[in-house]
Amino acid sequence: MARKKFFYNRVYNVRRNIINMVIIGLCVIGIIVCFIVTSNFKSKNNPKEVIATIKEEVTIEVNDNISKEMYFSKLENANLDEIEVKYPDDFSSSKVGSYNVTITINGKNYDSTLNIVDTQKPNLEVKNVNIYENEKYDVNSFVISCYDNSNNECIISFYEGATDVDGNKLNFVNYKSSGVYNVKISAKDQNGNEIVKDAILTINKKNSTKPVTPVLEECKYGNSNYDASKYTLSVSITSNNCAVSLDLYKSEQTTSAINKLMETETIRIKKDIEKLNLDGKFALNRQISAIFNEEANGLVGYELSITVNITNNNESKNVVSYKVNSEGKRVFSNNPYNLPN
Repeated sequence: MARKKFFYNRVYNVRRNIINMVIIGLCVIGIIVCFIVTSNFKSKNNPKEVIATIKEEVTIEVNDNISKEMYFSKLENANLDEIEVKYPDDFSSSKVGSYNVTITINGKNYDSTLNIVDTQKPNLEVKNVNIYENEKYDVNSFVISCYDNSNNECIISFYEGATDVDGNKLNFVNYKSSGVYNVKISAKDQNGNEIVKDAILTINKKNSTKPVTPVLEECKYGNSNYDASKYTLSVSITSNNCAVSLDLYKSEQTTSAINKLMETETIRIKKDIEKLNLDGKFALNRQISAIFNEEANGLVGYELSITVNITNNNESKNVVSYKVNSEGKRVFSNNPYNLPN
C-alpha cells in the first residue's frame, strides 16, 4: 500500500508540475500578445508627431525633375506617399515662373513657392563655311546643331553686339569680296540665355581653283593674347583675334554680355546653395575684372569671380569660390561641398 501511495504521489506531482508550467506559459504568451496588440493600437491611434521644416522657396532649372523631398529641409515621422503636394492649374515644369504650392501633411496645409528658372545657355556647335564670290550664305550655313534644355528651338542669328576694334558695329551679312572673315554666331533660348561662337567665312574668287590664303591683319591695339595663368576669360570681346580699344572698357556694348552672365550665374549659384540646406546667413560676392592683352594696350574681355561665405554663431567660412570660363563652366578655387561645374 505504501508503495502504491509513493508511486501515486510521484506521478501526480509530475503531472501537476507539467500542468502548472503549461498554465504559466499560456499566461506569458497572453501577456505578450496583449502587449503587442496594445502597442499597435496605441501607435495607430497615437502616431509619432510629424517634424517638418518646409522651405519658403525652392528653385529648380526648367524641365528638372520634381520631387516631394525638395520642399523639406527636415522631415521626420512622415510617409512621403501620404504627403500631398498641390500645384496651380497653370503649372508646368517647362515654363519659367513662380508658382504657389500647397503641401498637406496629416490634414494640415503648408505653403511654399516653386521657382522655375532657366540659366543654362544653349549648346551650339558651329562650322566654317567656304564659298565663291556671288554665292549666298546665311547664319544657318554655319550651324551644325543647337540644343537647349527648354526643349524649344534655338534662336539663331549673327551676333548683334559684334564690333570692330574701335567699337564700330559689324554686319556679317555684307561680306561679298574674296577674303577670309571671322563671324560670330549667336544662339539664344526663349528666356534670353545666349551663347556666341566664332566661325570663319572664306570667300574665294570665282573661277579660281586656288583657295584664298588668310592674311593676318595688323592689330591696331595688339593681339588677343593675355596672361592665362592670372585670368580666367569669361567673356571675350576680341575682333579677329585682335584686342579692342581700351576706351571700350565701360561701353554698354562690350559689357552687356558679362553683365548678363553675372545675372544668370547669380541665379544658378543661389539655386545650388539652397540645395545644401545649410543654416546661417549667406554673403554673395560678385566681381567683374577687365582682362588686358600682354602688351596692356588693348582690351581682351572680362573675368567673373564668385565667392559665397556663410556666417553661423558668429563664425564665417567659405562655401565656394570660383571663376566662370568662356564655356560657362565653373573653375573652382575652393569647393568643399562639391557643387557642380
